[in-house]
Amino acid sequence: MARITKRSFLKLDPSQIGKMKSPELRELLRGARNLFNQQEKTFKRYEKSVFSPALEKMRDFYEDRGKNAPSRMNMNQMRNEVFKLQEFFDADTSTVPGARRVQAEQDRRIFGTDSRGRAKNRMTVEERTNFWTVFEEYKKMRPADVLEQSNIVQQAIGQILIENDKIDFNMETLQKLMDKVEGQRQRFNWEMDVSYEGTGSVFTGNRPD
Repeated sequence: MARITKRSFLKLDPSQIGKMKSPELRELLRGARNLFNQQEKTFKRYEKSVFSPALEKMRDFYEDRGKNAPSRMNMNQMRNEVFKLQEFFDADTSTVPGARRVQAEQDRRIFGTDSRGRAKNRMTVEERTNFWTVFEEYKKMRPADVLEQSNIVQQAIGQILIENDKIDFNMETLQKLMDKVEGQRQRFNWEMDVSYEGTGSVFTGNRPD
């Protein structure tokens, strides 16, 4: 197989990957991992200023599944990781410039803009990480809210951040968020299912997709 580049890797469709024999698939996975490792090193240099949901999702994948040598993986395991790596490289936040653009757009949408079109508030990496952790937990608790009014939910989390000068991932924050979204619902007379789904603890700590 020729040297793997990001472009050639993303051009491979599932049917092509599905037809690969074990040696070819193993070589593809090794090359894709090398590309990811290089990208992760790049993000490491900007870890104090740039948050990448795509990178965090990929790190979670490796934390859950491990990173075994391709020679010790079966075909399904290798295909699954290849598809996850394709998903990573296809994401807007898989590069530092892309993650910065997404961050700026998020801050403008969540906090509004000043007369020059700049976000009125900018989140730190820690704040952004906590922000999306809270958002994902709220989505699990009240999926209909997020489906119908995602921006309002995000803006409500932003209000909590501004009011408290920080945002923590705990039940108190989730309760404040529920109260704010409920207030918006009553104000605008939303009609949606707000029932809770699932049982047990809501503190799963998943990051954004």
